[in-house]
Amino acid sequence: MTNDQLRVNYFGFDISGLFIDPHDPTGNTVYATVEGIPNPQQNVCVVYRSVDGGAHWSNIRSNLTSSAANSLVVDPQDANTAYLATDAGVYFTRNVGSCGNSSSTCWSQFGTGLPAAPVVALSAAPATTTPNVLAAATYGRGVWQIPLVTAGTQLTTATLDPASIDFGAQPEGSAGSVQSLSLTNTGGIALTPTATAIGGANVGDYTIASDGCTGKQVNSGARCEVELVFTPYALGDRSATLTVSANVQGGQLSATLVGKGLAGDWNSDLD
Repeated sequence: MTNDQLRVNYFGFDISGLFIDPHDPTGNTVYATVEGIPNPQQNVCVVYRSVDGGAHWSNIRSNLTSSAANSLVVDPQDANTAYLATDAGVYFTRNVGSCGNSSSTCWSQFGTGLPAAPVVALSAAPATTTPNVLAAATYGRGVWQIPLVTAGTQLTTATLDPASIDFGAQPEGSAGSVQSLSLTNTGGIALTPTATAIGGANVGDYTIASDGCTGKQVNSGARCEVELVFTPYALGDRSATLTVSANVQGGQLSATLVGKGLAGDWNSDLD
């Protein structure tokens, strides 16, 4: 676990579902749901996320109600939008990467009108089909559907340059120089970045020093910049990924971040 003192599924409840995000060509982004119900005696995590094929997991329960989770799907047009089926209805987030922060309020109830019955499975219509709906199967109360959050969203194209940044070698615990990436709108529709996040095995070694993209409208041919700083907290190779979520096919663009931590030098404090 990367953000929880308890190991994965510590209380041994049934794993109700697994979902491999098709937006990730490596197949390493995986979600797992758990049938347990959080209570004062058992702080059950009902939904997990891994970005390295299950080697490490993060607790993305965040502000969810105390209810069992049964299924999760990712929006076909946006890798940062996820839908979660629970015994208390369907929840969604537009920034699933932020749900690992326990103080965040990333989950919201999705739609109204579902019967008072557990939602046991979800299915999202592929981006190439119509209508763009999310189907929810309930326990004994039939199958229901609702438009996806991204239904009707206009997509554009964009590039993130450079696609990889090598921060070089840096003494452990010491911040290096600022490096920047440019996000350029190469399409004809306004680009609207909604989130910028760092993930991967060594996420804590990289910091977003300045985000000039999130919440901005980037017109056709224009660009915005994100500045990063590398501070290694261990020796050896340190890697991570910068992800920018926006209205592009797949919902996000990413760049690889690499650097190396070196042993620091001793300094005398004697006159």
